[in-house]
Amino acid sequence: MNYFDLYNFDPFIIIGKNISDEIFANIKNNFTMKNYKDKENNILIYFSSLNDGISFCFKNNILDSIFYYNEKIEKYSKYKGKLPYNLSFEEKNVNIVEYLGDTKKKGGGKYPIFLCYPHLGLEITFLSPNWNDLNNPIIFICIFPKNNNEKYCSVCTNKINNEIFYCNKCKLIFYCSEKCKNIHINFHLKYCDKEFKK
Repeated sequence: MNYFDLYNFDPFIIIGKNISDEIFANIKNNFTMKNYKDKENNILIYFSSLNDGISFCFKNNILDSIFYYNEKIEKYSKYKGKLPYNLSFEEKNVNIVEYLGDTKKKGGGKYPIFLCYPHLGLEITFLSPNWNDLNNPIIFICIFPKNNNEKYCSVCTNKINNEIFYCNKCKLIFYCSEKCKNIHINFHLKYCDKEFKK
């Protein structure tokens, strides 16, 4: 069998694979399974391990997303493996914005704050719904298929149509202008220099 290491794997290698692939035999045999139908009648199958702090969601038999949980969230234990993009559950919402920039896809207020970075295939959800809480801890991280078709500026969140500026080290953070790059890049490099590697 060709299993993957549950605590040290690249999620983007397995996202998009079919549920019948032999690499999933271990989770199908050892994780709790639940089936749902979403509003569009897609069949969602979740394989979850409360003890391991991780959940895999298959949409119509294709791995669509992976959830990594912080401790005591929905009865999950804290995921102890390597998080995508070398993220850490110790980071707060203010650190993530310094690290990855702002994003057009975000929410909060009535529900916990989330920041979604489609070009990275990454969504991070925080404990509090309050945007003014700068020490808001991460409760879970979701990985999904990357969308490289649209790129947005990490400062002003405008869609980038023409010339693109980016971090020269990781090439994952984009800017619409030299001006926006200069506003954010030094915050980003604090993390990129030591951790942010893909």
